[in-house]
Amino acid sequence: MNPCAEIKSLTVYLIERTPAVRTRQLQMLKSLHGLCVAGAASDVEADVPQLVALRPDVVLIGLNAAESVSMTRIRTLADALPASTLIVLANEGTPQMRRACLMAGGKYCFDKTLEVAELRTLLLRMADAVRQRREF
Repeated sequence: MNPCAEIKSLTVYLIERTPAVRTRQLQMLKSLHGLCVAGAASDVEADVPQLVALRPDVVLIGLNAAESVSMTRIRTLADALPASTLIVLANEGTPQMRRACLMAGGKYCFDKTLEVAELRTLLLRMADAVRQRREF
């Protein structure tokens, strides 16, 4: 069951392997007006069925550049959730990393430590757009 189903807000699901980073990101997400956190997890592969059932508006996925399967995780999510906006939060924001993430199916790619303000701005704009659409 989607905990955000009755709320007119942008639904977000967070996937982040590092517990401390996941906790910090969840705190930031929960502070944003018009946003509902539908869930959070540490593993893409285990959560695909739950994500498909929830159909969140946005999926945030944290990547570690040292992981060799990072692009595969993005492709898995993009294929399973074509209507969701996939936002990649990378440990490094190099042009090569951004390009690879976008080619794998991400809609946006942010450096997870240096571009938090930009991420917040994007999520707030998206939440506002959802709210305006649902008010008609």
